[in-house]
Order: sequence, then structure tokens, then C-alpha cells
Amino acid sequence: MAIVLRGNPECYGQELCDCRGPVTGEHYVSESVFNVLAGITDSTPASKRFIGAKGLSFLKGDERPIGIANLVGNVLCDHHNGELSRLQIDQAGHDLFVAMRGMNNAAGDPTAREEVLVVDGDLLERWMLKVLLGTLYSGNFNMPPPGMKGEVPPLPWVEHIFRHTQLPKNQGLYIAVGAEPTPIVGDRWGLQLLPLNDNECNVRGLTMWVLSFPFVLALANPGPEIVNELIYRPTGIRVIGGNKRIAFRWKGDHGDRDVVVEYRGSAT
Repeated sequence: MAIVLRGNPECYGQELCDCRGPVTGEHYVSESVFNVLAGITDSTPASKRFIGAKGLSFLKGDERPIGIANLVGNVLCDHHNGELSRLQIDQAGHDLFVAMRGMNNAAGDPTAREEVLVVDGDLLERWMLKVLLGTLYSGNFNMPPPGMKGEVPPLPWVEHIFRHTQLPKNQGLYIAVGAEPTPIVGDRWGLQLLPLNDNECNVRGLTMWVLSFPFVLALANPGPEIVNELIYRPTGIRVIGGNKRIAFRWKGDHGDRDVVVEYRGSAT
């Protein structure tokens, strides 16, 4: 008689068939990223740990401050939640936002110390996929009915997060590029998320805007609008005239050039 292993039906990693424990609260972005965005430190009291949010399904189109502790979803069992910590998935998101903040703060300042800020590109792709799955599975993306709350994601996506499988060729991170340097506006410090859909409204990735330009995680063969306009797995990001550069560390196939940005200062 065959023994059929089943996962926790409330965990988006259920098809790995190694769930243990009940589902637990998981920040569908990352608590550490929220803290960087909101300028929160270890000394910030709990009563002031808020961040402005909009576009989430439960906000009904409103924008209002939300306690960071409340920006969680019961989307992973205790075992898989612990695996995110063991695999340091959230660290990559935190490192990216610390690096982007450092690059932004130093832009236009010739006295800033020269520095290379390293981000693990492979882990960053896994973190972006974790953000996509957590936000979809919790029902917090503002999508047309019936939405995707509780819809089990494709097994290869889950394996990519928890078992470090490789994405197929040409899938992964793309970052904006154009004929001219990409402009960044210093006071547009924030995070915006949007699922990347195909013509039949199937989710095929995630677009994440940081400092007004997009990071795209492609989870299917990308179309020409992505291939021709964005750099696949760039070597880094640098600001013209800036003293800080973000360097992406890759283990597999990647591009051979930086994304070059031009600092525009304040939008006002």
C-alpha cells in the first residue's frame, strides 16, 4: 500500500509534502524591509512602528498607516516559515533596500565615501518570489474577483524558494534600462508591487518599483517588451557621478553590464 504524503492545506508550500506544525504569521514583504522603508530602528517604540500603505485588497482603495506587525498573512506552516529564516531569504530584500537607500542618500554628494554595496542576486530573486507568493496566497493583492487567495502556486516556484532549484534560462531578474540613463527621483522612496500577467491574466512574475524604476521578476519566457527594455541579471547599479555602487553577486547566467541611473533630486 502506497503512503501518500500531504502538506498543510493552508500552507503555500504544501506540495513539497514536508509541512510541519500549524500555519503561522509571515510578513508577505519582510519586516526588515518595512523597517528600512519607514526608518525604524531597534529603539523605535512599538507604538510608532507604522508604515503608509495603499493598494492592498483590505484597504478598499484607501491609503493609511498600518502597523508593521499587522502586515502578515497566515500563508506558511511553522516549518516552512522557519526555512525562510534558515535560508536567509529575507536578508536579500533587506540588503537591497539598505543599498538603495545608501546609494540614494549619497547621490549628488561628491564628499560621500566610495563604497560597493553587495547584494546576492540569486537570493534576491527568491525573496521577490516569496513576496509574490505570500501576497497572492494571502489575498492581499488588489486583483479582480475571484482573486488568488488560497490558490496553490506552481511547484517549481515553491521549489525555487525552498530547495534552491534554478530558474529556466532567461527567467529571473530584469531591471529597467533605456537609451538614456534611467532617472531616479530622490524623494520617491518607497515600494510598489504589481503582479506581472500575460494576455490571459495568468500571473507570470512580479514588478517591484523602487525609487521610481522597476525590478521585474520574470517567471515565464519574457516578451520583447522586457528583453529589449530591461537588463537581465545586471552586474550592478550605479549613479552617474555617485560614489556608491550596488554590485549583484550571481552564481549562474547573468548579464555583463550595470544599470546606469541619473539622480534627479526632489520631484518638487
